[in-house]
Amino acid sequence: MEKNILIMEDEGLIALELKTKLKSWGYDKVFISSTGSEALEIAKKHPPHLVVADIHLKGKINGIETIKKLKSWSKFPIIIISAYMDPKVVDSALEINPNCYLLKPLNNEELRINIQLALK
Repeated sequence: MEKNILIMEDEGLIALELKTKLKSWGYDKVFISSTGSEALEIAKKHPPHLVVADIHLKGKINGIETIKKLKSWSKFPIIIISAYMDPKVVDSALEINPNCYLLKPLNNEELRINIQLALK
């Protein structure tokens, strides 16, 4: 499918696993960033149709702040993936109006369905 999907994930193995899953589901244009600044650079070259983002990233800019900057350029659906259910973390995620908030470890079927719904 010709949709640019940007994965923002600081854990390399999780990011590669997500990319592999997405490609197996037919999504060919999948880009990975581990930092907010890297995500911004990728998005300039390949504007995302969907962002799958962890809140905690390497570097100075977290996932929430990065998405706020990206959303100033264009609109796209957001799937937050996080290991945290702390109310403060969830509240900060709600600021960017995500399509969904999925907890790690991810359920493959739940992720696949939410990606399909977000790209609909």
